[in-house]
Amino acid sequence: MVTIKDVAKRAGVSTATVSHVINGTRRVLPETRDLVLSVVQDLNYRPSAIARGLTTSRNKTIGVVIADVTSPFFAMLLYDLERLLSRQGYNLFVCNTYEEVEREAYNLEQLLDKRVDGVIITPTGHDQPIYDEFHRLGTPLVFIDRKPKNAIGSFVGVDSFRASYDVTRYLLELGHERIGLISLIPETSAVAARVSGYLSALSDSGVCADPTLMTSSTFAVETAESAARELLTMPSRPTALIAGSHVATLGALQALTALDMHYPRDISLVCFDNSRWTGLMRPALTVMTKPIEELARVAVDTLLAAFVHAELQRKSDEPVGPFAEVEQLMDSRFLVRESCQPRGIDQ
Repeated sequence: MVTIKDVAKRAGVSTATVSHVINGTRRVLPETRDLVLSVVQDLNYRPSAIARGLTTSRNKTIGVVIADVTSPFFAMLLYDLERLLSRQGYNLFVCNTYEEVEREAYNLEQLLDKRVDGVIITPTGHDQPIYDEFHRLGTPLVFIDRKPKNAIGSFVGVDSFRASYDVTRYLLELGHERIGLISLIPETSAVAARVSGYLSALSDSGVCADPTLMTSSTFAVETAESAARELLTMPSRPTALIAGSHVATLGALQALTALDMHYPRDISLVCFDNSRWTGLMRPALTVMTKPIEELARVAVDTLLAAFVHAELQRKSDEPVGPFAEVEQLMDSRFLVRESCQPRGIDQ
């Protein structure tokens, strides 16, 4: 096995210089740096991540905890996170919670054991005692899309209240008053904000909310289809439907097909979260879409900024204050297409 001493001997430099080139811990003359990197490539030297971590206080690994990688939203988010972090030389440990609190806690314990440099997480919504352990150890947490009420950590998400409010007002302006809502589990901050936005839009328009028009679904399409069927077969069914996730949209489409119903003829349909296929549907689906790439970029930038702050604390002879936690809400984008029509047309 090639060692750092072999690289130093071939390049005619010290092992410390090789270490500084690889880890970027000190400025090295450009010609020396190029020589060392050339030897590293020639000898196919692969420095130990653990040894490198001991030198730099980081081992270039990030934990990413998401709800379900089979969900299009989380799959696209993971794609962008991996792409952005790999450019910075970081490897990912990816964990799925499937919205299970116990599994989330287990995943976080495993990431602590692996001594990851930081964690980006879409939490289940429940406060986990282990969050405090991350904070105590100085391992930064960045919550993305959702944030538990009392957890310490930065948060990057969208204004879910405003997005839901705008979708509901759009349908109200088309003349719909019986508007169904299929949301995900209510414990998460994003879902709670969407429900609140929906109710506020109804209230501001003088429409009394009907609790029977609100239902929830798990990440299983079968559950979403059952929820949609329940709404679509009511004696006084909704004239418009808001599907609060990719899964809810798929469930609603399956329920409509099974009941031989069509949008927008039989019901206007608005969906949350965009995918390539939503625009390919005929008629194309009207969608409230999140800026997924921007969410990932800001989350990664926030995590890297926390690392820089930690290095300053470690190296500075003067006291450095605590890292200022970030909380940033972004706007969603409303793509009005062909899946809605004014109340009363063929209904």
